[in-house]
Amino acid sequence: MRDVLDHPLAGGRDWAYTTAQTLLARLIEKGFVSREKDGRAFRFRPTVSRDELVGARLDDLATRVCDGRSMPLLLNLVHSASFSPAEIDRFRTLLDELDQPDAATAEPKEDEPC
Repeated sequence: MRDVLDHPLAGGRDWAYTTAQTLLARLIEKGFVSREKDGRAFRFRPTVSRDELVGARLDDLATRVCDGRSMPLLLNLVHSASFSPAEIDRFRTLLDELDQPDAATAEPKEDEPC
């Protein structure tokens, strides 16, 4: 548990042991994390990639806030954020890929993590 509390992804938060324990229990329950015994301690591992987690959370947000539609989320992000020229080029590439006749059946390409 100490490794979890000290991990850089904790965002520098000073979480109580019991708070982290509760969070991990909920993530295990939801299937995002697995736990295995290692001696007297437990090892926690993610069961989904960051992209899968972000996708699931965005789908959930779209369902709760936008009646299941993704477009309002996308438009808000595009209008409220600043993007580098490289990121804008990536958007254009994605849009071009969607215009291809076989785009509906193509597997999505892995993007850089958040």
